[in-house]
This record gives sequence, structure tokens and C-alpha cells, in this order.
Amino acid sequence: MTSMMHCDEGRRIVECLVNKPSIRFYAPTMRELPDESGIYIFSHSETCNMLYAGMSDMSIRKRMKDHWYGAAGSDLAEKLVNKKCVPNPDKNKVTDWIKKHVVIRWMTSGEFSMDVREAECYAIRNLRPLLNDQHNK
Repeated sequence: MTSMMHCDEGRRIVECLVNKPSIRFYAPTMRELPDESGIYIFSHSETCNMLYAGMSDMSIRKRMKDHWYGAAGSDLAEKLVNKKCVPNPDKNKVTDWIKKHVVIRWMTSGEFSMDVREAECYAIRNLRPLLNDQHNK
């Protein structure tokens, strides 16, 4: 893929991802998520601020379970507490805050031609989500 085509595809992915319908992020919504590889973003439901962008090279649904149930390094609640995004660091309060304020959007890898890791990097660079470490992408 040429550099210009690569940038065009990256812009298209970011635009599409931001404009996709969202669903609230909590355990019962997991069944609505695809069991395919792809990229995703978490955002604040009222402010639309980007919170986190990520990818799954296997299953978006499984990756979201990691974020929800707190698999090592994937715990969304822990990331929110560490960045002081939530008013109360108590685990139950953070979970309630997530249910009320966090939505997810995603694209499966079949919706774009770019490698899923490249698509994630492009999304992070362009959306600059609060919880992603910008220096590593």
C-alpha cells in the first residue's frame, strides 16, 4: 500500500469509527460485540471525549471481557482510576461510573484493508485518547 493510500485508509477508518453507532459498555452488552478481530474505542457518552483505543487480533468480544473483568493490563476501571477520570476510586463506584458514562464503537478487520495493529496506531495518533500512552504509538 502506498503512503498516500495508507493515510487515506487511516483517515477513513478513524472517521468511520467515530461515526459508528455506540453501545453502553457493561457486561450484558458483550453478546452484541463481534467475535472477530478489529479495533475499538471507548468514549465518554456525554462529552464524546475519547478515553481509550485498542485492538484485538482475535475477538473484540473477548477483548472487551478482558477490559470489563480486569484481565492483567486490560482493566478499564484500573486505567480510569490511575488517570483520575472517575470521582470515586472504589471499584464498585468505578463500575457504576463506567456503566453510566462509557460507550464503545468498533470496526471489524473485514471493514478495512490495513493491518489491525496499524489501524489501532493510526486511531491512537489521530484521536489521542486520554488513557492510551501516546509515546508508545
